[in-house]
Amino acid sequence: MASMNDKGQILILFTLVVATIIISISVLHAQNILAGMETSRTMMLFPKDEIRNLKDLAEIAVKKMPSTKWDEYSQEIYEQIRVLYSQKGVYGDLIIVDSGKKVIVNFVSADVEYSETLHCVGGECR
Repeated sequence: MASMNDKGQILILFTLVVATIIISISVLHAQNILAGMETSRTMMLFPKDEIRNLKDLAEIAVKKMPSTKWDEYSQEIYEQIRVLYSQKGVYGDLIIVDSGKKVIVNFVSADVEYSETLHCVGGECR
């Protein structure tokens, strides 16, 4: 009879070990699925076209910048872009610094905050 109880205890212990392993794998799998869903949602919401448009506008603004009164010109560009993007329900702006040698691009929406400093030489910004 004693050997029968030992076999039952080993069987129950082995069952608990296997169940614990299966639960751990299930939790890990669920976390991976949730992370994948969140990543794909972020990729779908990332406004790469809007940011690309801002960068293009920065390059155009620097090319057309007058040699004098660049401060007034940069303020006009800032206001126009801010109004344009506010109509879309997001915040976007270009801040032209150092007479067009540096442009700060900012874009803020409900899900994304993006800021980049572009260095401009010869009318091209990188």
